[in-house]
Amino acid sequence: MGKVLEMIMVQSILKAASLAAILMVLSGCGNQPGTETANQVWSGVSDLWSKDDQPDPRARLTRDALDQAEIRLIYIEIPEFPSQATLQEVARNRANSTWLSVDGVTVTFQQGFLVATRGYGEDLMAADLDAVRSAVMRGSGQNILRVHDYLDGGDDIERRSFICNIRTLGRSSVTILQEVVPVRQVSETCQNPDIQFQNRYDFASDGRLVASKQWISPSVGYMVAEELSR
Repeated sequence: MGKVLEMIMVQSILKAASLAAILMVLSGCGNQPGTETANQVWSGVSDLWSKDDQPDPRARLTRDALDQAEIRLIYIEIPEFPSQATLQEVARNRANSTWLSVDGVTVTFQQGFLVATRGYGEDLMAADLDAVRSAVMRGSGQNILRVHDYLDGGDDIERRSFICNIRTLGRSSVTILQEVVPVRQVSETCQNPDIQFQNRYDFASDGRLVASKQWISPSVGYMVAEELSR
């Protein structure tokens, strides 16, 4: 139970700190430049985090407003639940970026590749994706090792390994905040004796991973993610 309690406490601290930071950025004096834009973004995001009617969290956000507000947001959706939310970046450590929702869910990406979640139940505690990331960015690869860490019933780490094949699907486009973005799509098909899943990655022309569908665990399923900030 020690690790679980520690994780809950860390999430609570991060949540409080993040909300305070958001309010400091988005409030301030009414006559400061950009305040109206920031307040518009905050109004949209705070409403969209409400779970009453589960609206699309991107519905009231615009590209211009988000660019001027100086906050970094991503959109995530868990189709299995279903749930959707916008999350703010609260920490960055080298290639890792951690994002937080107002209800305490956190997700961590490594250059856009999902390496950890907290708050979904059967969370991804950590992942070793070095070989996978290189192959996906290259657009091809066979028999690539992917490693996931989970907590078992005894609060101990359970490690699961998968063998993955990567291939480029071709050119397509995605719409992010009313903007059509041309992308190169790459698929990653992974399996072990018990599980098979397929991830999808959408790369913009500048190499950024702007959208993806990445598997978390058997009970949670996939996470759909979009990078709302540029």
